[in-house]
Amino acid sequence: MKRLFLISLWSFLFIAVMLSAADTLYIAPCDEVAINIFGDQICLSQNEGVLRRYVDGKMKNIFSSQNLTGKLTLQYPLRPILDGADNIYMLDAATNTVIGWDRFLNIHSVTPLHEDILSPIDFTVTSEHDWLIYDDFYGQILQIHPGDGFFTDWGDKPVNGEIKLFTLNNLVIVYLESDSLIRICDENGTTLNEFSLPKELKTSKIFPLEDLTFALRSETGIFIWKPEDDLLRYLSDLKNVVYLGQQDNSYIMISQQGAVVTIP
Repeated sequence: MKRLFLISLWSFLFIAVMLSAADTLYIAPCDEVAINIFGDQICLSQNEGVLRRYVDGKMKNIFSSQNLTGKLTLQYPLRPILDGADNIYMLDAATNTVIGWDRFLNIHSVTPLHEDILSPIDFTVTSEHDWLIYDDFYGQILQIHPGDGFFTDWGDKPVNGEIKLFTLNNLVIVYLESDSLIRICDENGTTLNEFSLPKELKTSKIFPLEDLTFALRSETGIFIWKPEDDLLRYLSDLKNVVYLGQQDNSYIMISQQGAVVTIP
């Protein structure tokens, strides 16, 4: 009992110290975020159809489909996906269209998907600049070489239900939400490893980090998970986190309400 008390007391003190050391800024509320190698925060407000670019906490550029009446309206945008330092892509699932911006939020491409892609619900770009799109109607991940106008099946194992696609360096991470499973693949779709999410957590969102480490959002807080080492530790109780990444040996979290918290 004494040991349990000491562990609980140490955990409380550790969390208190971390929170007191955290640096907090505020931006506009957002639903999805990507941060490029320059530290620019590309933030999407889905219902508004608005992209904002922040640098050091200050908004530098904005794209609003409301300002482009009749030209381009974001109806059901998913999330901004980075391709290198200068390109941002986003799939509008309602119109089966991929829109491309430069880092200053100037549109450089609008690409309708092939008519045989019926229900695209997630999207990423590999380090080889290929597009991967999950078509829920066929239950298949599709690979597209931009500009070629055709697609091929991708992946060596079946997928179904709700999935999310992420690119991490030269890896593709397939998060099978219905199965609580993370699949690690190379860019050709070959499965390299699979990890089941910790059963003790009700994970609602994952954030891939370096070295096959993941941040997990659950009802009880944010946790850092290293599946290869079977390591799970508590990080924060910040609610509604929509982005978590690492920068300069610190964790950066952004909430849906626009709180930007840096924990050293």
